[in-house]
Order: sequence, then structure tokens, then C-alpha cells
Amino acid sequence: MKTNPTVAPANTPAPATVNQEDFRVGKFYEAINQYASEQRQKIKQEILDYKQKELEKATDQVLQEAYEMIQKEMANMTSSIAREMAKKELEGRQALLKRRKAITHEVFNSAAKKLLDYANGPEYPEYLKKCALKMEPLFTVGDTVVYLREEDKKYEDLLEPLLGRCIFRTDRKIRLGGFWAESNTQGIVADETFDSLLENQRKWFAENTNMEIV
Repeated sequence: MKTNPTVAPANTPAPATVNQEDFRVGKFYEAINQYASEQRQKIKQEILDYKQKELEKATDQVLQEAYEMIQKEMANMTSSIAREMAKKELEGRQALLKRRKAITHEVFNSAAKKLLDYANGPEYPEYLKKCALKMEPLFTVGDTVVYLREEDKKYEDLLEPLLGRCIFRTDRKIRLGGFWAESNTQGIVADETFDSLLENQRKWFAENTNMEIV
């Protein structure tokens, strides 16, 4: 009886090959997992960075809008204050102007009353004589016209010898007293009326009583 000799299997080292393959596969999966983990971490960081940038961008935008709003409100407030100050300044100037006019009116009304009282007083004829004597050298032709108020016609006889040959007329514009005269030939006008005297003081009064409105 023959016995077959024992033959070793042709693939005896196969188990070792399988173990190496499993090891390589494991390493491959491990590398994949590590790569995937790194990618997830990278994506997370990019998301965080993006969110941070967007947050900063949004914050900057909000700050810019707030700054623009503040600047706009400040401009509106400044403009409002300027308008209010201009209004108050105008109102103040108008009040001062009104008060100045009232004071001027009061002062000149009082002065006019005093002049009118003087024109109705005993010293008035002497004043007219002095004015006539002052004018007399100016009018030499003999065509002098002398203008008086209606109430002073009674002084014509007093003035005519002092002024020489002249014509007397009444002037309703003379309210306070005095007289004025003219010569068409000589082209001369001389005014000694109280009305002109008082009116000429208005500018001086405004300039010398600190009542100019600037």
C-alpha cells in the first residue's frame, strides 16, 4: 500500500499577505479620515472667519450709518440753532429800532413843543430880527421873497426894514416858527426856520446818543 507524500499547499504564506492588505487598507482609511477631519476643521475655520468678517462688516456698516446719522443730526441742529439765533438777533434789532424810534420821536416832539412855545413867547420877535440882520447882506438885488408861517404875518413890518425891498408869503410847511428867504436872480436860499433847525439835528442825535443800529 502506497502512501502519497505530504505536499505543502502552494499558498502557504497567504495569511501574511492578507494581514498586510488589511494594514494598508486601514492606513488608507486612517489617512482618509484624517484628511476629512482636517478638511472639516478647515471648513469650520473658514466659516468662522467668514462669519467674523461679515460681523465686522456689518458692525462697520452700522457704525458708519450711526456716524452719518449723528453728522446729519448735528448739521440739522447747527442749522436750527443758527436760524434761531438769526431770528432772535433780528427780533432784537427790530426791538431796538422800535425803541430808538420811540425815544427819538419823544425827544423831538418835546423839542418841537419847546420851540413852538418859544415862537409864541415874548423873545421871539427879537430872534426874528437877528435872523433878518444875518440874512440882509446876502440879498442885494431886491427880489427877495420871505416865507413865514400864517401866525407870523404880523411881523412883516418888523422884518421889511431889515431885509430891504422884499415880498412876504405864507408857507404852511413852517409849523414851529422862523422864516426862510430866496432870491431867484441871485440863486440864493437862506433858511432860518425852527423846523429845519430841528430836522437837521436828527442825524446828529442818532450819531451822538449811541443809538445807531448796526
